[in-house]
Amino acid sequence: MNAIKTTRSNQHYSRFDADSTQAVEKGIALQETAGTAFAAHYLQSQKICTAVILRVLLRPHERRAIKTNLQAQ
Repeated sequence: MNAIKTTRSNQHYSRFDADSTQAVEKGIALQETAGTAFAAHYLQSQKICTAVILRVLLRPHERRAIKTNLQAQ
């Protein structure tokens, strides 16, 4: 079998799909209301990558902008 090599650049936290995006947005909201630990557990239960969880919960300045319907137009 051919192994697929991944580098940090091509696995660098691209948005996966709508479900994952919604889970991350909910996790951020949970952090504000229930705390970081609760939000992290929620995101883990949603199968969000640990690197993404750490970035969105611990480094908010590195979060991607959330697209709203107005921004998409």
